[in-house]
Amino acid sequence: ALGAAEGERVQLPLFAKDGGSATFRFRYDPSLFDLIYQVEATDDLTDWSDPVVIFNSASTLLPPSPDGWLTVTDPAPAPGRRFYRLRVSRLAE
Repeated sequence: ALGAAEGERVQLPLFAKDGGSATFRFRYDPSLFDLIYQVEATDDLTDWSDPVVIFNSASTLLPPSPDGWLTVTDPAPAPGRRFYRLRVSRLAE
């Protein structure tokens, strides 16, 4: 799911915050149609029951950069602390 072949080291997602902007980068292969990638955010690290979905590959078609990374920007990061996660799930057959 994160672009590593068998035996290769997995490249973990990257997060950056610069002023009022927050970006989340991860390896992304849109040809893997059986996987759904979601970037989620919450203000409470202990409660992910109703996260804000910033990106959902099932409904948003964004091409990755030539190096295979996709950058997702949080359009309205909340003031204070905000937590992000990449959720990858397989479509039910």
